[in-house]
This record gives sequence, C-alpha cells and structure tokens, in this order.
Amino acid sequence: MIPLAIAATLGVALLVTGYVVAVAASGDALAFALIIFLTGVALLLPWGLAGQVPLAVGIVAAYVLALAAGVRGELPAPYGILSVAGGAVTSSSAPTSSTSIGGRSSRNASCSNAGATSKSRCCTT
Repeated sequence: MIPLAIAATLGVALLVTGYVVAVAASGDALAFALIIFLTGVALLLPWGLAGQVPLAVGIVAAYVLALAAGVRGELPAPYGILSVAGGAVTSSSAPTSSTSIGGRSSRNASCSNAGATSKSRCCTT
C-alpha cells in the first residue's frame, strides 16, 4: 500500500514541477511549493522513513531536473537546491505518531493520563 501512496504523492509533485517548467514560472516559487508539499505530506501521511525518504529523493531530483530544463528564479540555483534538500531532510526526520512521550509511546500516554489501569480499556503498543 505504501509504494502506491508514494507513487501517487510523487506524481502530484511531478505534475506541479512539470507545470512550472511548461509555463516558465519562477524556480524560487517551485522550491517553496515543494518544501511546503514535503512538510505537509510528512504531517498528513506519517508513514515514517520508508515512505518519506523515497518521496524526498524524488522531489529533490524533480527540482534539479526542472533547473536543467531551464526554470530559473531570482536567487542563484544553489540556494534553491539547498532549500529543497533541506526541506527533504527535515520532512524525513519529522516525528511519527508512535514517538515517545515521557517514556511511553504517545498512543498509551493518553491512556495513562486518563487513569486507565486495565489493558482492556486502553490501547497497547
């Protein structure tokens, strides 16, 4: 299921990149849009590194290919490349839903805070 979601999500980013190339829009705006896209996907689809890393690599490659196709912005190209690559790294290191809170997974933290003592009344890891 995750490879299909990765392909669909990367397809959206590739379509946006293709549109920017086709209309000769700003490379700076494309970089910003791809960074926001990477961050939003990490929040909406907390699939961890298995899903985010291939997406991030594909988006960085798409940006570099857009620059090779002639897309330019006001800033020098290395700024855009570094920005998109930085967005890829930070989106890939975003915490997922099972991160630890106070020594417990976040799924069980709310159960213990609510005073639940039996496993039948609370979720388990």
